[in-house]
Amino acid sequence: MDHGSQETNERIKDKSFITVKGIKKTYGPTVAVNDVNFEVERGEVIGLVGANGAGKSVMMRILSGVTCPDQGSLLLENRPIEWSDYSPLTAKKFGVRIVFQELSLCTNLTVYENFYLEHDHLFQGIWSWRKKARTLARQSIDDIFPNNFIDVNARLSSLPIAQQQMVEIARAISDQNLKLLILDEPTSSLPKEQTEQLLHYVSVRRNEGISFIFISHRLNEILTLSNRIYVMQNGSVKWTGTVSETNEDDLINKMGEGRETQSSEVVEPDNTATPVSVQFEGGHTIEIHDLNTKELHQINLQMKSGEIIGIAGLDGSGQREFLKTLFRPKKESKSIQSMGKIAYVTGDRKKEGNFPLWSIGRNMDISKLASGRLFQRIPAKSMNLEIRNWYDQLKVKSSGVDDCIINLSGGNQQKVLIARALMSGADIIILDDPTRGVDIATKKLLYQILKEAAAKGKLIIWYSTEDEEFAYCNRVLVMAKGSIVKELSENEITKENIINASFSKCNEKAIHDYSSRQDKIDITGLVIPLISMLAFFIICGILSPNVFSAFGVDLLLCGAIPLIFVTLSQTFIIGLSHVDMGIGNYVGLINVLCATFLVQKPGWGILALIGSVALYSLMGTLIYARKLPSIVVTLGFSFIWTGIAYTVQMAPGGTAPGWLTTIYNYPAPFFPKSVYIVGLAGLAGFWVYRSRYGTVLRGFGNNAQSMRRSGWSEIKAYTVNYLISGLFGLLGGLLVTAITTASDANAVSSYTLLSVASVVIGGGYLTGGTVSPFGAVFGAITLSLIATLMGFFNISSSYVTAVQGAILLIVLALRLLRKDQEQ
Repeated sequence: MDHGSQETNERIKDKSFITVKGIKKTYGPTVAVNDVNFEVERGEVIGLVGANGAGKSVMMRILSGVTCPDQGSLLLENRPIEWSDYSPLTAKKFGVRIVFQELSLCTNLTVYENFYLEHDHLFQGIWSWRKKARTLARQSIDDIFPNNFIDVNARLSSLPIAQQQMVEIARAISDQNLKLLILDEPTSSLPKEQTEQLLHYVSVRRNEGISFIFISHRLNEILTLSNRIYVMQNGSVKWTGTVSETNEDDLINKMGEGRETQSSEVVEPDNTATPVSVQFEGGHTIEIHDLNTKELHQINLQMKSGEIIGIAGLDGSGQREFLKTLFRPKKESKSIQSMGKIAYVTGDRKKEGNFPLWSIGRNMDISKLASGRLFQRIPAKSMNLEIRNWYDQLKVKSSGVDDCIINLSGGNQQKVLIARALMSGADIIILDDPTRGVDIATKKLLYQILKEAAAKGKLIIWYSTEDEEFAYCNRVLVMAKGSIVKELSENEITKENIINASFSKCNEKAIHDYSSRQDKIDITGLVIPLISMLAFFIICGILSPNVFSAFGVDLLLCGAIPLIFVTLSQTFIIGLSHVDMGIGNYVGLINVLCATFLVQKPGWGILALIGSVALYSLMGTLIYARKLPSIVVTLGFSFIWTGIAYTVQMAPGGTAPGWLTTIYNYPAPFFPKSVYIVGLAGLAGFWVYRSRYGTVLRGFGNNAQSMRRSGWSEIKAYTVNYLISGLFGLLGGLLVTAITTASDANAVSSYTLLSVASVVIGGGYLTGGTVSPFGAVFGAITLSLIATLMGFFNISSSYVTAVQGAILLIVLALRLLRKDQEQ
């Protein structure tokens, strides 16, 4: 008897993959998770349900090593693990992966580069890793989502959100060591076809022994897929059991939502939930005549106040472009005539909706404040009362309106954005999939609020990925390939009719074309600075034909070389979404050390140069360790660099080492030496930028949180990035010394701001990890040519900086116009 019981216990242990007990996590006064026990067996799908703010996402972050609980125990593959040793990297080694509700990809990188970041151990070699990463990305996405039309070479930011979600899921599942995958609302952005593909794939992998935790508000998915279900409420597990022990209505009751119907879709409209049909004379309308843009074609339409109009169709058919065009008509204003104030609720709350450092209340009232007159006084008491009213009405789950919005769950953040639109007093409300990731009770509440708003004369334009929600609409416009292919009204609005109309024109190619077009637009980011550089060079040549000679080219480029190296150094700092306010002073110090110590005491000079580069790299370590803004640290160090330089050499002077001038003046074949120097500098920057670890650094510049979750060391990235920048600065200082054959601590101090301008002119952005080494080189040469050109016109050098600044503003304006066209 005892022997049999022992065997049973061993079998149970063998089946168990991960077990946690007594888990508790608090954030200030808020108890996010309270005394939770949770177990997942091998080859099991666990369904996890609960209202927004129930603690589901926090619990999953704990299981994946992202968040450390305040108390509790962890048993992984029957081995006790200390929480202090359990990180995302540790979880990854045990085969635990998570797909977050909010995408954790690097949008400045390509699809395949995002795969590399997650599976770097699979790729070896300097050159072949890109080909292998492309193959892995292509196969992984196709295995789960056949016929997805995702270009793995496309920059992630160019893909629709549904395709980004597919990439996120495929990237996690492609882990060869995968044993447990946590899927947090994985179908919230997926069209119906891709949702079915994912559910089928999970079923297949379950049979292979892979475990899954599936979080969804669509309860039919939970019941179809799961072996067991956990129900969470107020941070605790309220109920757990097998699928056979429950049903949708029972789960809703257990979640404390009250009795509802088909939660996986929407609450079916009853007699009190029929579409409103109110006529308002002289009400707020939108009239569209022959609307044509890059994404939209031949749209003619009239929408009146009191209507709820649904926008349907397969994802990527132009719905979001249509909504944004209505909200910001701009040059299409002749085609669009709107009467009334418009509010827009974005479908991408992380990127376009939230002000992450602000409180809930400030996020709610910003649209109302922005719509008022300049310096208009708004009574704080009435504003706070209105905030509190919507806070209570939408049942936002937090400790109060002063909580920071990023502390809320995704669904509660969505409630805040909806409250913002309703508070704004807008006559026309545009909704981009507002119920994505929102629990059932909130959905029902939102439907009722929209009905009431329409009954008061507001025009509601509502895009949804859940076709059943259109039962609340007066009319539904079905889009395909950027056109409205069908208009359904009243009794015609059925799921079958919507699906049939969606496929009346194939829009899959349109999605592919959209990605390709965006990828081509990115290429023009390099073309524009190249054209600018060539234009100024040609103008200089027209004014002085000697410019086109080898001597003329060499003379112009030699003058630009110091700025080019300072700019390349700045490029990698900006690529990390930092700014170095002391790079010019640092290069000035290198110049002084080269012209003094390196000549008088070469050994000490070499040590001084190595020490300078090491100290420069330690700035990155300091910025990370103390969480200080880069602009503060680098500005402080600018005084250190200059102070050391003046200590070594009080006034300009010194001389260049003989070996340095010999190397610099060595005759080059075919082209002037400056062409080789500039070309090699650009290639070196590009090689680092495109290298394996250079890709990691760009990832940190775009989404540091995602990189940490993938197991990459942030302190290493900061230190290495500043080391690379310091080395380019070192080369710049050596070349300044070789060109001038002397030293001056302030010789290139003005290049600090010019280097920032060069990076921006070259297609870089100060945030987001988007830079271009070649573009930065072109930008630096362009700014240098401006000074030469003004000399040809006999314009005082005092105006050079002003003209360079004007050129920068023009480039930024052109980029803004291009961005508007992309959107």
